[in-house]
Amino acid sequence: MDEQVPRRVVLYTYGRNYESLLIVSLESLIKNYQSSNPLTIWIFEENNSSSPVTDLLPQLPSLNDKPQISIALWARPDWTSQINRNVSNRFPGITLWRLGIPFTFKECDQILYLDTDTLIYGDVNELFDLVDQNVPVAGVPDTFHYLNGAAGIDVAENVGYVNSGVLVFNVQKYNEAWSLNEFLKAVAETDLGGFPDQGLINKQFKGQIQQLPMAYNFQQNNDFLNIERNPPLQNRDRMLLEDADRNVKIKHFLPALKPNSLITPDHDKYYRDWWQMAQTVQKLYGEL
Repeated sequence: MDEQVPRRVVLYTYGRNYESLLIVSLESLIKNYQSSNPLTIWIFEENNSSSPVTDLLPQLPSLNDKPQISIALWARPDWTSQINRNVSNRFPGITLWRLGIPFTFKECDQILYLDTDTLIYGDVNELFDLVDQNVPVAGVPDTFHYLNGAAGIDVAENVGYVNSGVLVFNVQKYNEAWSLNEFLKAVAETDLGGFPDQGLINKQFKGQIQQLPMAYNFQQNNDFLNIERNPPLQNRDRMLLEDADRNVKIKHFLPALKPNSLITPDHDKYYRDWWQMAQTVQKLYGEL
């Protein structure tokens, strides 16, 4: 492989209204990256636009004294203009880019996709290491689907179903499994439901997705565990989620109101950590 081609890449895609979420997620990733191994971060903005934030992004590694990390902003690939079905105000076409970009960069070994509404607590290099090289993709069980499956509800549909906010692609295996044209055809001709990217990745790779620990995409605050359920929450499932909370590596702010919203009802430790990281970014920006 060409030395200029990164082995491991972290991928973000975002729209301008998610800028503050993006920069806080990035800062938390960089701050907690302890490996000496090179890491490349690629960022795709929905409209190829620029702002003071995009000007700052490539400087974050040096501001954190992490020379092994590099950040590059990319123009949207041409094929993205073909995504015009299975889109909505909540999930615009960019939501599906995460599933197409591994076709554009076939030379990489692994790509870790992260939603912008994440806060990173661990070294993502360890997450790459967890993934079996023989699987096309790895992800963390979606909490709602997991609990339904554990309770015996629609087992065939729910067991093994992952949340698409944190995905690791083994790029070669992913490209062996299907093609860009097949991906675009599926988007154009299939009703993917309310969560199009998530629905498609779970349908396409059913039974082939490596299940990663809950701590790598912790989606629900533990107050969620106290909601009355029918059937009741099993102790084993409660313990699994409580353990993920104690050992969280990636927090995913799943509700529609994100931590940067001043009216979010959640003011827990994760909310406080997000705002503390936002203040760190503000301080770094002020030092430029």
